Amino acid sequence: AAIVTRPPETTRHMASYEDNMDTTRRASRIIGILILAQMVGGALVNSVLTAPLFGEPGFLVGAAAHAQRLGVSVLVGLLLGALPVAIAITAFPVFKQRSQALALWFAALAVVNLALAAVEHMHVMSMVSLSEAYTKASGAERDQLQSLRVVVASARVPRW
Repeated sequence: AAIVTRPPETTRHMASYEDNMDTTRRASRIIGILILAQMVGGALVNSVLTAPLFGEPGFLVGAAAHAQRLGVSVLVGLLLGALPVAIAITAFPVFKQRSQALALWFAALAVVNLALAAVEHMHVMSMVSLSEAYTKASGAERDQLQSLRVVVASARVPRW
């Protein structure tokens, strides 16, 4: 029986290809898990944890009573905002094989997404602060805070 041997450069190329495929497979699994976590977490934050902001009697009256819950929603929301950064870090080696510019742009957009999530959740906390001030205020002060309600709410609630 003849023994077939491969030239060393072919063996090195195949090992490199297999390592590359393992890296891509591992990254794909991690990214899939992170995307699923983001979907579940987003539904939790937007439908459950922030419900007091959008339900009756409105955020000005109702948010102060749920300040802790809304604080948790902000923390979870910031963690969810960081998931695209984790996705970009995980995908970076895979994208870099094709285009370093693509990999860098993807990472930059993930960081911008995190910054926008921080701004969004800062608005949630300002709504809670206004609600707490409204709860503690007297009649005349409540009228002033009522006029601020529109300004603070318009910064948070999309108008489409």
